[in-house]
Amino acid sequence: MVGTLALLAIGLAGCDSNRSPAAPSQPPPPTVNGAPPPTQVGIRISGTVYDTAYHYMAGARIEVIDGPQAGMSTETDPWGEFALTGVFDLTTRFVATRDGHLPATSTLNLVCA
Repeated sequence: MVGTLALLAIGLAGCDSNRSPAAPSQPPPPTVNGAPPPTQVGIRISGTVYDTAYHYMAGARIEVIDGPQAGMSTETDPWGEFALTGVFDLTTRFVATRDGHLPATSTLNLVCA
């Protein structure tokens, strides 16, 4: 029997209600020796992987499909939770896979904590 994975609540950590959710939550770094600050800021994303019966999926592999972090991956913990830090935007796609289950693909959902 093949089940299906659901990639839920992939979101940005630390959104500020006074700023755009896609914007970094911290101020840009100061210039060093006159060099401009970086144009891309790394963010931490986190999420949970469930099956269609909402059981946590420990050991599922989460991989970044596109964007500057394409190929980056991690595995879920015993509660189906994972986190990644890198350069992501609202179009970055992620895929969750685990043996015996159909893969699930998702983009970022803005869930501010």
